[in-house]
Amino acid sequence: MNDPHVLDHPIFVTLRDTLVSFLHDNQNNQTMYQLAKDISSLISNMTFKFVNTYVDIFKRLLIYKPLINQVSEGINKCAQNIGNVSEEFVEVLNNLLFAYEKLIHKRLDIQDDPSITILFESVAKCFLSHNYEEMLEHIGEHTEMSIREEFFFERCPLFLHQCRSQHRRHILNDVRKILLPLFNKRLPLKQVNKSVITVLGSICAVIFICSYGMMNNEAFYDQYEKLLSHLNEMLSNVYSIRSENDLIKIELIQEIVEQMSNFISIEQYIGKMKELQLSARLLTIVDDIQDEAIHFQIYRILAAILTEKDIKTLASPDKIVSIFLKKIINI
Repeated sequence: MNDPHVLDHPIFVTLRDTLVSFLHDNQNNQTMYQLAKDISSLISNMTFKFVNTYVDIFKRLLIYKPLINQVSEGINKCAQNIGNVSEEFVEVLNNLLFAYEKLIHKRLDIQDDPSITILFESVAKCFLSHNYEEMLEHIGEHTEMSIREEFFFERCPLFLHQCRSQHRRHILNDVRKILLPLFNKRLPLKQVNKSVITVLGSICAVIFICSYGMMNNEAFYDQYEKLLSHLNEMLSNVYSIRSENDLIKIELIQEIVEQMSNFISIEQYIGKMKELQLSARLLTIVDDIQDEAIHFQIYRILAAILTEKDIKTLASPDKIVSIFLKKIINI
C-alpha cells in the first residue's frame, strides 16, 4: 500500500468506535457479533501487514484509552471464567490482542505506555485463572484448538512475550513463577499434532524470553531442570512414534530441540544435559531426519555438551558450516 492516507481515513476511527461500543455493551446480537468480528479481523490484518511502515497511524488508532479499557475488561472477564464468555466475544478479543502484539513488537517506547501496561496486567491474570489449568489438562486431545484455547494458550502468551521493557519485566517474571510449575505439571505432552506444537512454542516463549536472571537463580533451578527433562522425554517419545503425518512429527521435533537449545547458555543445565545422555539421541536424529532447522539446533546443543574434538567427528565440517551460514543469512 503506497498511500498512507487510505489507512488514516476517518472510516477506521468509526470502525474502532463501533468496536468500543460492542465491547462495552456486549450485545447478544448475532448481527453485531459478526460485524465486530469482521472489524476486529480487518484491524488485525491491517496491523500485521502495514504497522512496520505506518506505525504512527496504528498508534493513533489503537493507543486509544476507551478501546484499551474495553479490551482489558473483556480479558478480565475471560480470566474470571472464560466459559461464561461467548466464543464470538473471545474471537474479537483474540483479533485485537493480535493487533496490539504486532504494534508493540520491538517497540519499547510503546510497551512503556501506561495504557499498554493495563493490557499486560490483564493478560497476566489469565495465567492465574482456574480455567487456565483446567483447559491445559486437555491440550493435545484435538488437532485444532477452540477459540478459547487459542486465546489462552497462543494469543495471551505471545502478547506477553513482547513484554521486553525493563520497567515491565516484573509482570513477565510474576507470570513465569506461576506458569513454569503449571506447565511442568502438564508435561510431557504425548500427542503429535498442530495444537501441541503451538502450545509448546507459545508457552515456552514466555518461559524463556529475557529469562537469564531467573534461570540462573537457584530458586528456579528445579523447575527449569524439570522442564528440560520433560522436553527430553517428549523428544524420545515423538521420535519413536510411527506418525501418519511425518511433517507434523518433524515440526514437533523442530520445536522441542529449539526449546532445548535455550538451556545451553548456563552451565547448570549443560551438566543436566550430559546427565540425560542427550548426545546419543540427538546424533541418531541427525542421521535419520534430513532437516536443516533440526540439525542447526542439535549442533548448537552438541557444541555445548561435547568437546571440540568430538564435534569434528560428527559430520563433515563443510556440512556444519553450511548449516550455520544458511541460518545466519536467513536471520
